[in-house]
Parts: sequence; C-alpha cells; structure tokens
Amino acid sequence: MKKLLIALLLASFVSNLQSQDKNSSSSYPNGKIFGSVFGDYFYKAGGDSTVSPLDFTAYKKDYNTFEFRRIFLGYEHNFSEDFYSKVTLAYEGPSDVASNGKRNVILKDAFLNWKNIFSNTNLTFGLFPTIAYSYHSEKIWGNRFVEKMILDQRGLTASRDFGLMINGAFDKSGDFGYYAMVATGSGQAIEKNKYKKFSGMLFGNFAGKKFTADLYADYEPYENDKSKSTWNAFVAYQVPELTIGLESFISIQKNFNVNVPTNPGNIEPFGISFFVRGNLSGEKVKFFSRYDYYNPDSRTAQYDYYNHFVTAGIDYLPLPNIHITPNLWLNAYARKNPAGKGRKTDVVPRITFSYDYK
Repeated sequence: MKKLLIALLLASFVSNLQSQDKNSSSSYPNGKIFGSVFGDYFYKAGGDSTVSPLDFTAYKKDYNTFEFRRIFLGYEHNFSEDFYSKVTLAYEGPSDVASNGKRNVILKDAFLNWKNIFSNTNLTFGLFPTIAYSYHSEKIWGNRFVEKMILDQRGLTASRDFGLMINGAFDKSGDFGYYAMVATGSGQAIEKNKYKKFSGMLFGNFAGKKFTADLYADYEPYENDKSKSTWNAFVAYQVPELTIGLESFISIQKNFNVNVPTNPGNIEPFGISFFVRGNLSGEKVKFFSRYDYYNPDSRTAQYDYYNHFVTAGIDYLPLPNIHITPNLWLNAYARKNPAGKGRKTDVVPRITFSYDYK
C-alpha cells in the first residue's frame, strides 16, 4: 500500500510539472508540490519515562538524540476555480516507526474541496483536518513545529478524520462563520464500528480582526451506552507585533471510567491553555511562551496527576520559511492524592528546526 501511494503521488507530480510548463498560474488545471519538515536535537534533562502520550515523556533521563517530529510531502491540485484537492504523505515521529526501527510513511490528507457549492458555503470530502483547532487556534498559535494545541497534545481530538464537512460565512467579509462535520471518528485509521462523530464550530472576528473567538463542540456515541463529547472555547488578540491566546475545554466521556466495573462512571478531562508570542527584532527574531493546565479527570482527586505544561523559546528566521528555535519543553506533575506516588518533572531543552517549501 505504501509503495502504491508513493508511486501514484510521484506520477501525479511528474504529470503536473509537465502541465505547468504549458499553463500559467491563473489557468486551470494547475497544481504544486509542497512540503514541511520539523524536528529537534533534544536532551531529556529530567523526569522518569512514563506512559503519558506526550512527545518526550517516554524517554529516560539523560537520553538525547536528533529526530524528526514531522515530514510532509504533498501535492495540491486546482481542477478549476471552485474545485481543489490535496494529498499528503507523512512521517510523524516515533509513533510511525516500524518494529525494525525504520520510519514509516502514512496517508495524512486526501480530500476534495468544492468551493461555493452554495452561496458562501464550501464542501469538503475525504481525509482532512478536523475543525477543533486546525482552522483557527492552531494557525493563531503559529508554532505547531514547537508543540500541538492542547486538545491534540492530550489525545482528545484527532488532527485528521475521514468524512464530510461544510463551512461558510454569514457575512460577505467572512468575519463570522461556521464549520460542521460528520466523520468516522477513527482519525487516520480505518473505521471499525457503525458510529459517527459529529462536530461544529462558530467563529467571529471583531474590532478590525484584532480579536478572534470561536466555540467548538463535538459528540461521538459508542456501544454499551458510552459516548464522548467535548466543548472548547478560544479567544485571541492579534496585532502585528504581538499575539495573545487563551482556550479552555472540558470533555465528558460517559461510562468510560472502569475503576468500578459494576458501576462505570464518567471521565471528564479539563484543560486551560494560555500563550503569548511576538516580535523581538522585526520578522527575523521572535519569542513565544505557553502554559497549559491539564486535569485528566476533573471528577476525582483519588488518582492520576494535575499536569502543568510550559514551553518557551526564541525563534530565529534566516528566511521566512526557515526556523531555528532554541526552546524549553517542560511537563510537571502534581499529585491529586497526597498519599499517591510522586512523579518527577519532565525537562527537555531543545533546538528545534523547521522549514516549509512550496
């Protein structure tokens, strides 16, 4: 399957490059190759290896290496002014490493977008970015190569899913609008049940787009009277020199608490994320800082830990699409139950590199 996908993608690249010799950028069809790469040299300066799903928690203290966290290779194709498609192949870190230690390639995107299917309404079908953070908060954070958004980081909402989405605007300027999506709920994996995940978001831009806000909700049923729902709110202030963002969520996982099998209860993860980023020296040198509070289950204080995540760094851009970024990645744990076992703080100094090409 992997070899077939790569062969098809390369064939489309060659065909498209030949067609672009004959067509201007304003004629159709046309397309382009794009890519994105980021990774780090990191040193695990503190902490114990755990089963936590964060990028660096599984490593033992004093481990250090060079590693990619993302490699994208894709192709965007415009059939016409109204029809657009994208295919992306990806390697996304140790989770995509085979048993022999070699890096695997997965299918990340494969979708068709029909623009203006109705007035101010677009339709997307296939495997594409989900709406919880991909279209607003992640772009405003602007540092995906440093860290995922909190819902993504904590594994509560997948970054991609297979389904159908409509989105549009309520006004001609596009300052107020919506997204609505139905999908398998399986992320990039093949669906294994009959249930679907429903999600929606409303957004608005205010005060000359200096303020942006959105409200997101989703619902996914499971068998045996189980379900998951998530509510998320995001607000940001943006001017050219400075961006400040705040978001908060709660997830209600009905009957997923199996600590008492005869009487399963709910699990309710809760989190708050705050970030600030800005310019230190024009567009060449920037700074960022972010703090997240995460509680894996706000219904109980008997087990697990309160998580305090911090990242901060300096971002140097020798060219607009190239980043060299010394930064600190830290996740601290506070015991909910004073009688429970403590857990050491994960401390990871990094030099992160990132570059995009189109």
